[in-house]
Amino acid sequence: MKKTILFAMLLLFGSGCATVSLSKVAVANQNKLEGLMEGMNKEEALKTMGSGQVRSGLYDFYAVVKNPYKTEVLKGSHKTIEVVYYFTNWSSGGVWEKRPITDNELTPLIFEDGKLIAYDWNSLREITYKYELDKELVP
Repeated sequence: MKKTILFAMLLLFGSGCATVSLSKVAVANQNKLEGLMEGMNKEEALKTMGSGQVRSGLYDFYAVVKNPYKTEVLKGSHKTIEVVYYFTNWSSGGVWEKRPITDNELTPLIFEDGKLIAYDWNSLREITYKYELDKELVP
């Protein structure tokens, strides 16, 4: 009986850490956004935000986030924009939840000709519309 209770406590403790861990990663990335400035070249912006896999917490064997989380190139009739996404907002749906990170938990860094022109969803929507880029934006 004692072993069962101890095991249950370890599971609850370890699973709760994953949520805390992911929120720590998101907050750390969110804080790094303050170091960005429009006009920075892509290399400076990515150095400011960091790259590689981020793991936070001893018990979080499945709480690993890749920085940047994803990258895409949006092409329009006259422009090509590169968008690099970082995980900055954790919306926990439960302690045990092992779900993928969604777009509304990401912040887009928008580059034109290798320069950072904006880093928010509203700007990405405006740029997508202005340059008629092939992208459907939800967040």
